[in-house]
Amino acid sequence: MEPIYLNILWHQHQPMYKDPIKDTYTAPWVRLHATKDYYDMAAILLNFPKIKLTINLTPSLLIQIEDYVNKLKDYADEKSPNYKKESAFPKGKLDRALDLLFKPVDQWTEDDKNFAKQRFFDALPESQIFKYPPYKKIFEKAKNGQSLTNQEYLNLKVWFHLAWFDPDFLTKEVELIGEDEKGNIIKDKVTKIKDIYAKGIRGENFNEEDAKNIILETYKIMKFIIPIHRYLQNKGQIEVTTTPFYHPILPLIDNSDSAKEQSPNIPLPPKFQYPEDADTQVKMAVEYYKKLFGKYPSGMWPGEGAVGENIIKHFAKNGIKWFATGHEVVLKSGHAGDVLQPYRVDVDSEFIDNLNNDAITVIPRSIHDKIGWDYGLYRGKADGYEAAKDFINFIKSQKHYNGVPENEPIYITNTCDGENVWTYYKDDGKDFLTALYDLLQKDEKIKTMTPKEYITTVKPIDKQWELEPLATGSWVYGDLTTWIGEESENKGWYLLNKLRQEFIKIPYIRDITNNLIEEPSKEDREKYYLFKAWQTLFAAEGSDWFWWYGTDWDSGNDKYFARKHRELMINALKMALKAGYNVDFPKSIFEPLDQDNQPLEPTLVTYNPQIQNNNLLFDIKILNPFSLPQKLEEYKIIVKNGEDIKEYKFSDLVKENKIVIPNINRKGEYNIEIINEKNEIVDRDYFLLK
Repeated sequence: MEPIYLNILWHQHQPMYKDPIKDTYTAPWVRLHATKDYYDMAAILLNFPKIKLTINLTPSLLIQIEDYVNKLKDYADEKSPNYKKESAFPKGKLDRALDLLFKPVDQWTEDDKNFAKQRFFDALPESQIFKYPPYKKIFEKAKNGQSLTNQEYLNLKVWFHLAWFDPDFLTKEVELIGEDEKGNIIKDKVTKIKDIYAKGIRGENFNEEDAKNIILETYKIMKFIIPIHRYLQNKGQIEVTTTPFYHPILPLIDNSDSAKEQSPNIPLPPKFQYPEDADTQVKMAVEYYKKLFGKYPSGMWPGEGAVGENIIKHFAKNGIKWFATGHEVVLKSGHAGDVLQPYRVDVDSEFIDNLNNDAITVIPRSIHDKIGWDYGLYRGKADGYEAAKDFINFIKSQKHYNGVPENEPIYITNTCDGENVWTYYKDDGKDFLTALYDLLQKDEKIKTMTPKEYITTVKPIDKQWELEPLATGSWVYGDLTTWIGEESENKGWYLLNKLRQEFIKIPYIRDITNNLIEEPSKEDREKYYLFKAWQTLFAAEGSDWFWWYGTDWDSGNDKYFARKHRELMINALKMALKAGYNVDFPKSIFEPLDQDNQPLEPTLVTYNPQIQNNNLLFDIKILNPFSLPQKLEEYKIIVKNGEDIKEYKFSDLVKENKIVIPNINRKGEYNIEIINEKNEIVDRDYFLLK
């Protein structure tokens, strides 16, 4: 008897929180989910060798994980000559919560303390705060407006971070395992978190050494995230898939009017139509995957499962063998049966033609996501074992419908968020996953199988039904209305279009380099900044910004996303100007948007560096279209050349719209930072003196 084939696809993603001008992170979510979810979601499979599944790792997530690891290495790697040296800590280079974890509380400013009271309770109270009595006590005291002692602030910063560790790290010594890029098995151990946690549970106070040990152990875990996935994939237990690089809604990047296919009456902004960007986002993802995993990906989960007939060409051109999407997309497509089997699609519009070289498999999301929406705390099945049994019974109840013959193999794909969902489960979902994998491993009727294996061994592409045409839509409602159509969403697209039109003035990224994922050398300033400009623009094309616009979804902090999206656009233009191209900065990008009812803060940009009489000159452009207060007299300029660091008053160096930095005579790289009255970096630049 043919088994029921099951493909569980965990989706791991974070948008770009890195500010490319400031070279710092505006939120800690990449790091916090790394210690709570990304390593252990893969490593748990080591206990269940018969389970096979799919893990989607978005490039925008992985590139930030790599950045954290690279920046922490000098301080946190035991092999570093600067291991644990205070001067080696990358202060200001990662996220502020990490900076405060490192910074002794007795050196905190009032602003630091206010930040801690505001942000160090960013956790689900019922599952991440109230279960820890000492943390709950501080939470209640802070929420009641009571002041905290320095010791309470220290306890708070440690408890906040402990709440974002997987339970395995809290309760036992964990051996990390992975495979490096050369195929060598690598190992390490996380030993200190359990001792820090035990100390806190006993009601003891934490100390600064505990805080710094959390940083050291965080580095270890983040360092092993890519290697554990590489290890499990190479031993055949998982298939790692990817997403177009910055997680865009591909059909809207290709042609925003495609939203009308499913929603003909939707109000739309002026057409955004850049198919070359859609193709480049796919190509960058494929090349980056090759760099990390040593081979090209077979499968792709497009951003939000958003696909359409017009973007099949981008997958085919870049060697993708299969992609997944929402069930409603498949059911709305031409000649569809049910969603318990894969289909093939191709670039042409002819139904039942000969099998083309550009044919690709579509894997539909087959079932309602009970893991994401029905189980866990407050959802009816809080017990992990009972939820796991219910899920398996649900899988076994599936039967072909809509004219699909009963003797066709059943292939069920369950796509699910692999990170945010677990805060709604007891013990981060550990009891549920353990029970689920154990029951599946023992079940004689269900066989777990990745898409790559299924379309190779069970249902190859020449045996798959054809969809023609493939409908345009996503996993959300089967359309694109989550990202376009509301007033603020449409304004977001309008602003993105204004930005993209400015980029018509500069060479396209694929005209300046064949390597779309490696930052060029600073030796070629134009090429270096053009590359960064395009990468920043592509990040602004990401879906996450548009997800939070409007009233359909609420992050609890929509203002943050509206502001960061516009700042990203301004940063892209700054990079283009630094590359030597005369781009404009549209006033509309500075305007209030969505929940952010204030214009962007005034800023400035330096460009066109040159040496004259041992002085380093930069042209300067003030960006303050709404004439807001800008205390330039309180700005300062930091000039770094190796270990030599000098600080100047901004007003002392500015002459006729130029910054004039004196006494530049040592060869090497000069790095310039412009700091405002709030002690925030508003611009950075560099110059190489040969």
